[in-house]
Amino acid sequence: MDEEVKRNDIGNMLFASGYISEYRYLKQVLLEKEHDDIQDVFSNLKQSQHENLRQMIEIEMIINAVQYCGELAAFAICVKNKNLLNFMKIISSLPEASIKDFFDKVMNADEKLLFRYMGYHEIDIKYEDIGRYIRSCKRYQEDILILSEFYNRWYNLYTAYKHGLRIIPSFNEKNGKKIIMEACKDNTMTIYEIPEMWWLKSIEITETIKKIYAKLYVPLIKLKLSDFLNISLDNDSISTSIESTELPDPNRPISFSSTISLPWWIHEPRTPNPFY
Repeated sequence: MDEEVKRNDIGNMLFASGYISEYRYLKQVLLEKEHDDIQDVFSNLKQSQHENLRQMIEIEMIINAVQYCGELAAFAICVKNKNLLNFMKIISSLPEASIKDFFDKVMNADEKLLFRYMGYHEIDIKYEDIGRYIRSCKRYQEDILILSEFYNRWYNLYTAYKHGLRIIPSFNEKNGKKIIMEACKDNTMTIYEIPEMWWLKSIEITETIKKIYAKLYVPLIKLKLSDFLNISLDNDSISTSIESTELPDPNRPISFSSTISLPWWIHEPRTPNPFY
């Protein structure tokens, strides 16, 4: 590099690039497979135990999708504020109210605000392409509205699961329908009756989020990483010398060489496409 950079800036950029990996999506695929193959995995259990385990996996799928929604919102907030260099600090202190606020704001957002959430304010747009970008905003908004509905619907279940696993799956013996029993703070229990195949929506949600990352945020972070580090991202890793003054004694800067492994999605044959 020909300019001084701070070590924590590099850390934030790499952490942000790792944050948009497809971990949640891949976890959803694994959970779906476990759900379908539970009898093969635990062949010695009774049928009723298999059904209880399936219900718990279904809950895991819903929780995973809710978490994925929250992570997307956090990333969009950072992109809007051009604050990826403070990414670790923001996601460590971002209140959950900010996540709900994001979903509420997108519902009534104008094109200018959507441009910022989508990262379009960080790229050069030709006049003749403005119409295409505006149509992209509408598609983005429609998808976020679907995520918002899902997030708000299952947020309380997510909270009950996250804080001490306050839920137990069971069945209504009278009609055979699935139920979820939630322990409440007042020492009572709330019982929810859930429809069959209720968990399928979580698969649609994770696929939608994966698409948003792939079309918007992965190309953006690749562009910013490339510009920030002044390198090409065609290799498995980067080797560079970095000068830093962020040391106990700023009058004694040092230089060091470092090889940094890049996130695995960097090497996928994707062409960055600004149109969503």
